[in-house]
Amino acid sequence: MILSVEQAVDILKNSGVVAVPTETVYGLAGVATDKIAIEKIFKAKNRPRDNPLICHFSSFNQVKKYIDYFPRYFERLIEEFSPGPISYLLNLPPNSPLLPATGGLSKVIIRIPNHPIFQKIAKLIDLPLAAPSANTSTKFSATTSRMVEDDLGEKIAGVVEGGSSSFGLESTIIDCTNENLVQILRPGAIGLIELKNFFSKNNLNVDVQQLSQTKNIPGNKYRHYSPHTQISYFTDLKKIPTGAKVAILGIEKDIISLKSQSLANSNINLINLGKDLKEVAHDFYAKLYYLDSLNLDQAFITPFLKEKSSLWLALQNKIDKIIIQSKS
Repeated sequence: MILSVEQAVDILKNSGVVAVPTETVYGLAGVATDKIAIEKIFKAKNRPRDNPLICHFSSFNQVKKYIDYFPRYFERLIEEFSPGPISYLLNLPPNSPLLPATGGLSKVIIRIPNHPIFQKIAKLIDLPLAAPSANTSTKFSATTSRMVEDDLGEKIAGVVEGGSSSFGLESTIIDCTNENLVQILRPGAIGLIELKNFFSKNNLNVDVQQLSQTKNIPGNKYRHYSPHTQISYFTDLKKIPTGAKVAILGIEKDIISLKSQSLANSNINLINLGKDLKEVAHDFYAKLYYLDSLNLDQAFITPFLKEKSSLWLALQNKIDKIIIQSKS
């Protein structure tokens, strides 16, 4: 069911959960300090209780009402990148009202989304919102209201229409609990390049590291992002069994190249992921959603040309995980 902003706010105030748009993916929101709402989020998503939820705020001023200590660089950092597609791991004060969302952990991941509808909801309710991706756990994230409704349906009160998510990938998560070190726990559109440039131009002596894998971070500890269709890397048309119902996903130039070849197997579906990385990221989960609707035997994805960009790393991270999980 599509909800208005006002309906969503009323539901949230009464311990309900609703799907809301953000610039990364749609989030399944509930008031972060409300134990009843938090339990509803975990139940609707079938999410393990030891997988903490990111808490979303309307502004840094609101964040400061719940967290009383920040590293020396943090205010400048958040002014630079937020609102936006980046989340920050911070230490919580004792007995914090945010503990329901963290699973009792003494640290919390916070984000300030840059989506006008989310901002309107957050400001009207004036409370932090726990909002993991609006999808059943193990599945890929939803980037449109239709994807949310098809997946979660009557498990939630409804979804606020906000169009297609502009980024299309989950936020970067960085650990900001150390005064002299920032660690990237989950890659996203803002990464090593952008963070190193920020600290350098501000003359801040802070090291930045990219971690390959971190448990207890959303999207890392458990199976996630995965379509039902098994996906492998594409190598050669000749290795696809004749008669098999398959799809090949690739960037536009690769799909054009495949179309120009003689396809002996008429059951091959060619899925264009986009002409560049920004377009691929924006549509990636929507294309996986379409792939699953085809009910194929298998799918293949052409390897991406490596680029020195945070967006490329984030996309590659998602694709590698999907392929590894397809084999398990």
